[in-house]
Amino acid sequence: MEKKLRIGFIGCGWIADWACRGIKEAENVTASAVLARNPEKMKAFTEKYEIPFYTDSMEEFLKKEKGVGVHLDAVYVATTNESHFTMAMKALRAGFPVFLEKPVTMSAAQARALKEEAQRQKVFLMEGMWPRFLPAQLLLREMIRAGEIGKIIGIETAVYCKMNPVDNARVFKMETGGGALMDVGIYAVSLLRYLTGQNPESVHNQMEFYETGVDIGDEVTYTYRESEFVKGGAKAHFRVVTSDWGNSAVTVSGERGSILMDDMSDAQSLILEKEGERRLIRAAHGRWRFTYQLEHFADCILEGRKESWVIPFAESCEIMETMERTLEAGGLVYPGELTGIEEPEERI
Repeated sequence: MEKKLRIGFIGCGWIADWACRGIKEAENVTASAVLARNPEKMKAFTEKYEIPFYTDSMEEFLKKEKGVGVHLDAVYVATTNESHFTMAMKALRAGFPVFLEKPVTMSAAQARALKEEAQRQKVFLMEGMWPRFLPAQLLLREMIRAGEIGKIIGIETAVYCKMNPVDNARVFKMETGGGALMDVGIYAVSLLRYLTGQNPESVHNQMEFYETGVDIGDEVTYTYRESEFVKGGAKAHFRVVTSDWGNSAVTVSGERGSILMDDMSDAQSLILEKEGERRLIRAAHGRWRFTYQLEHFADCILEGRKESWVIPFAESCEIMETMERTLEAGGLVYPGELTGIEEPEERI
């Protein structure tokens, strides 16, 4: 039997639940440990997914014997946004590879600090961004890189995720690094970086705020420089909506045609319009959306790779730079205790 990568989870909320659904489908990875603060919730989670070990002690969770993890081979950080940096840094310093949920950190400075620590420890570090690993999104980028529609002149999309302060409390709180852009708008920011291959030249954002000071809606426009794949002055526009559900399709317009991807986060098909013809390209994936990125993460580690070629962490740092500019353009700057590289009190 081929070796499976043992993943230990920090946090056992809904995102960890989604990840474990992917692990059940994956062939090269298994869930082996959980670190969380709520014993009842942690016990229920481990029983649901038949995970052999759980603890509320970081020291025990990251324990090694003869340089090998006793309970795990790699760490999945699945906590709320404000603790991503601290949790990931502890795992990296212990010498474990890390799968880090989006947004990777609360600032570009924190992201760069994690990258430097991963390089210092010579361990693998990757951002979780499941749409990027789905066949349709991979194919969309390949078509753009192949010049199928010429250089990009415009991109239009939206992120819809209906949420409320009761069921999604973390998103509406400043202290947990909440806000619509950080929580779900990151998917659009990451996609645009993936397709254009560059950070925007200019950023405009019209924000809608909640009473706690976080954003609950955004209307964003990016303008891009000339490049191999992008026409100078090209614009990308996206909305982030938390008040309702809606169509999150992506339209990429080029000099010689356009491509429509049916959904940003769970794409199944593309429509190419070019030279007066319209062609449907099916790219259904047929598996749980988290499975692909987890198999990629495990493959990279088991094969001894130091970087993901789908989402290199250097690119994740650049995405956080764009995220900071987009937040600032809308008038939201998080407190220094959330964005700095001084590690706060441990919170799981």
